[in-house]
Amino acid sequence: MKIKDLILEMIVVGVIAFIVVFVVIYLWNLIFHGAGVVALGYSAKLALILGLVIPLSKAFGKGKK
Repeated sequence: MKIKDLILEMIVVGVIAFIVVFVVIYLWNLIFHGAGVVALGYSAKLALILGLVIPLSKAFGKGKK
């Protein structure tokens, strides 16, 4: 996998993870706490972690032939 493809995949996975975590935290707080509060810090941290780990594990994983 080329470095350009790896960086692009990191960005795409990070953005998708950010949107999903953002929506899940918003709905969780809305349903269980009655307030539509969003924790952007948690969303950004989890998106950063997933954006790095998933593409790197795919690039350097055991399933690579």
